[in-house]
Amino acid sequence: MADSTAHNRGEHQDDGYKLVTVACVVSTLSIIVVASRFYASQLKKAKIGPDDWISIPALIACVGHNANCIAVVRVGGVGRHVGTITDPEVLILWAKCLYSQLLIYVIAIVLPKLAILLFYLRIFPSPNFRLSVYLLVIFVISWAIAVEFSTIFQCTPISYFWARKPPGRCINWVAFYRWASLPNILSDIIMLLLPVHRVWKIQVTFKQKMALSGLFLMGGLGTIASAVRMSIFFRRNAFVDPTWISVDVLIWSILECGLVLIAACLPTLMPLFHSVSVVLQERWSHSSGARNVQNPSGPDSLPSWRAKGGVISTPQRGFARIDGQHHGHSDGQGDAVPLTPLPITPGGGYQWAIPRTSL
Repeated sequence: MADSTAHNRGEHQDDGYKLVTVACVVSTLSIIVVASRFYASQLKKAKIGPDDWISIPALIACVGHNANCIAVVRVGGVGRHVGTITDPEVLILWAKCLYSQLLIYVIAIVLPKLAILLFYLRIFPSPNFRLSVYLLVIFVISWAIAVEFSTIFQCTPISYFWARKPPGRCINWVAFYRWASLPNILSDIIMLLLPVHRVWKIQVTFKQKMALSGLFLMGGLGTIASAVRMSIFFRRNAFVDPTWISVDVLIWSILECGLVLIAACLPTLMPLFHSVSVVLQERWSHSSGARNVQNPSGPDSLPSWRAKGGVISTPQRGFARIDGQHHGHSDGQGDAVPLTPLPITPGGGYQWAIPRTSL
């Protein structure tokens, strides 16, 4: 009786909705973030760079990958236990969708990483740093080519991956999926640490260095997703109950693709965040000013952001470098994260463009 109850419960289990929900949410966020990236460039009248353009095919790959994951739920039985699937055609469709998902996954991971590396080349002028970035670009592209090639020809003939009609043979799938992600995670870690070292040479306050380091380290969320995805292949045999375990694997694949793409766009969105904060500050100032007119209580009632000397300062449009020079909205000037190379001082340090504020 207990075995029969467990069997019936397993027969009706379907976690496919979890995968569909994550795919839809991540796709929507990715579209919004990439669109905001170009809007931010238009807002500050900045030149569209290679790192911007590459975000478009990266978005297409990300959304395509997520659409494939939704399709494998609809037609490939993902979310259900394989023992409850009686139609062999469903498993064939599962294998075909998985095959294409693996190919798209690599592209969806590599393109945002290239966007990040191109962004590094755009803002850091140090020859040694740029050489490190170029070497990392070669490493990332080489990994992508190797994994794509291995994925395409993992079975001989190729159709044996889903048809299973002898004669045919495949590589060790478990070993391949366990270790193929390791170089990807390694390149992620190097990519995250590269700019942090340079940030601490910039002539800004400790608080600003921490903020900039945190901004660049946001890409670490994608690395965490990649590590969790890889760990699934060590903790469970993904091919014992493939349609059921695929839910976890594909959810973390979707999160990895989306988080890397969002991390690639975040630094370029800072001018947009700044504009929004200025609007909110102005509205708060007007509201606070109206209350002060109605209930004046002397000089002590002035807001805490009053400048020294008794004059209330307002944020200036544009940014100031450490040397005190103010720059307007020219190409790359005035970026919270400057999109032009960072100038080097005679002492060897970097000068970062920071907002001019009144303290």
